[in-house]
This record gives sequence, structure tokens and C-alpha cells, in this order.
Amino acid sequence: MKLKTKITALVLLLVAGFAFSQNTGETEKKIPNKAGEVESRVEETNQQIDTTITSIDNTIDGAKEAVTKVSEILFGKKDKNKVSKSNIIILISSIAYNDEGLTLLYNDISKANGAKKTTKTFTNGVAIITIESKATADAVWQNIQNKIRDKFEIDAIGEKEIKIFPKKAK
Repeated sequence: MKLKTKITALVLLLVAGFAFSQNTGETEKKIPNKAGEVESRVEETNQQIDTTITSIDNTIDGAKEAVTKVSEILFGKKDKNKVSKSNIIILISSIAYNDEGLTLLYNDISKANGAKKTTKTFTNGVAIITIESKATADAVWQNIQNKIRDKFEIDAIGEKEIKIFPKKAK
């Protein structure tokens, strides 16, 4: 009997081994199918992500264009060739602080178009008028009223500087 039991156990082990090997084959066949499904879902998800990113990029570009158009409407179109503001210096030598010509010159320049900020300093008979403007020094001088310009002699005019003195001081 012992021999019969041993043989039966051995046959059972062989049958179980064979059955197990058959079942493992089916499981291995199922795993590639599952992997294929996962791979296709990953591809679909990647395509959806790419589509979403493209949509977001298009939305951002559209928003930038809208902001640019609104700012052009509200603030005017930016001129890329626009000349930056710079300081023009008018140096008036041999003049008194309370000179009528100096006062008229300063007031005329302060009220002129294109002069954003005008300052006047005075030291030892020399007055300096500084003008923040886009124009050249010559253009600023030409915009001063003739009756005021006639009170001064030009010593030199550069791009950003004018040197003058009162006619009576010569």
C-alpha cells in the first residue's frame, strides 16, 4: 500500500505540475493583452495631453493679441522709431538773475510743446536752463519767440547744448 500511495502521490504531482504549466501559459497570454491595452490607453492619454497643451498655447497667444490691441486702443500704438527724451542745456553767461530776457526765455521754453520738464539754476552770473525734450537744441531755439531770441547772441549750438549771452553784455 505504501507503494500505491507513493505512486499515486507521484502521479498527482505530475498531473498538478502539468496543469500548473498549462495555467501559467494562459496567464502569460493574458499579460501581453493587458499590456497592449495599457499601452493604447497611454497613447490616447498622451494625445489628449498634446491636444490640451496646443489649445492652451493658442488661448495664450490669443490673449496676448487681445491685450496688445486693447493697449493700442487705450494708449496708442507704440512707435519703435520713437526718439527718447533727453536733456538740452541752455547756458547763458554774463547775465543777472533778475534779467528780463532770462525770465522771458525761461517762461517761453517752459510753455513750449515738447518740453516735458524745465529747470533753471543760477551761479555767479551764469544761468543754466535744462529742458527734457525729444527735440534737438536747434529745434528748441527755433521755437522760441523772435522777440525773446533777439535779446541774446548765440555763442554755440550743439545737438544737446546752446551757449548764449545777452546782447547788451557784449
